[in-house]
Amino acid sequence: MKRIAIIVLSVLVFAVTTFAGEIGVIREFSQLRPALNRIKIEIEGLYDFNRDGVRDISVVRNGILYVYDPVSQMLLWQFETGPNDSVFLRGFVPFGDITYSILSMEVEDTDEVRIINTANNMTAYNDAGRVVGILQLPGRGPVVLSYVEQDNIYRVIGEVNGNSSASTVSNDFQQRVFDRLGDYRLDLKFQADPGLRLAYDPDLFDPRGDTDLDGDGHLDIPMLAADSSGVSGMVVRGGDSLEVLWQFPFPEEHKANILKGFHGFVDANGDGEKEAILGDNLAVTLDGTVHTIAENFQILDVNDVDSDSLEDIIGLNTVDSTIVVYGLANPTSVSDYDPAEIHFRLFQNYPNPFNPSTSISFTLQISGFTSLKIYDVLGREVATLVNENLEAGVHHQRMLDASKLSSGVYYYALQSGGKREIKKMLMVK
Repeated sequence: MKRIAIIVLSVLVFAVTTFAGEIGVIREFSQLRPALNRIKIEIEGLYDFNRDGVRDISVVRNGILYVYDPVSQMLLWQFETGPNDSVFLRGFVPFGDITYSILSMEVEDTDEVRIINTANNMTAYNDAGRVVGILQLPGRGPVVLSYVEQDNIYRVIGEVNGNSSASTVSNDFQQRVFDRLGDYRLDLKFQADPGLRLAYDPDLFDPRGDTDLDGDGHLDIPMLAADSSGVSGMVVRGGDSLEVLWQFPFPEEHKANILKGFHGFVDANGDGEKEAILGDNLAVTLDGTVHTIAENFQILDVNDVDSDSLEDIIGLNTVDSTIVVYGLANPTSVSDYDPAEIHFRLFQNYPNPFNPSTSISFTLQISGFTSLKIYDVLGREVATLVNENLEAGVHHQRMLDASKLSSGVYYYALQSGGKREIKKMLMVK
């Protein structure tokens, strides 16, 4: 196989000294860009500012970022930004004994990473780029992974030793080659009858750990490698060590298909080794062999839909537009699925926090009497949005005017077909 050379650039430190140490660039990877639309954040409690076990609520108004406790409704922290800046809170991370907020900002059409000391609201780090993940490195603590599009590089930002000087690291990483364990083969497990579809919901079918290639419990970092001719392959770095786990030079005959998307690493054929699921219909074993899952097939996601402990490949039959599922086990029937369990779903209201109106969406698999009600924190009903028979499918209900409600936390409950789901929302005046 052709080797892909990846040069790790000089480690640059753009830190502002605080009494906790320095926050700066720990490592930098050039000629790379994200292979995923998102890299999942794996630190629990990332949005829990006061560490009470409850996710806190952030909202930006008039150039100020506010963070509220959803239980006490108290203001926990605020940070003033420019009135025309777009600000997104990515979470709170402890570097040493101090909690820092991680912000993604758009300042004058430029993406920016900003790390703020919440004790004094001073900027500890500020540089071009956008936050794509927050990882936990053994022996070092949490780090922020950012991507700088104009320079086509990743930066790993975290707590650094203020007395250490920047160092240069340059390596030609050895290709890691695996022996193939038999042929890759999947069977058709399910295909919807005309007029019946297996629900596909990206939020529901989103298994944790689908970027964990080496199975160590840390989400690994898939990246696209680029050279002078453009994108040339994939590089996967360990989420705990940042070292290269796997490299895959894209074969020219499959390159266009592969670049349509990366869906994660799964052991779908039961051989004990994970495969990379790529493009419209491809599975790549770790020895670099490309396998076609099925013709006339477009991958949507991977998930164990029938609980046989093996991930299944969920996709679209492009001939008849039905949802199909491929996996290792024998073909299954519709009776193996619980459509009501799959389809009954209450979504988070938008916008949230809201004032004075918000929209609530939900899906029903079966038709029937449905209620959607709003309750205050004491469990008292304050509004009824739906109280009637509804058809199966997707529904959107708008809470047109909540101006009579006081600021605070409310709960909305969906009930239909013997199932009930509750979510929380925040009214802010």
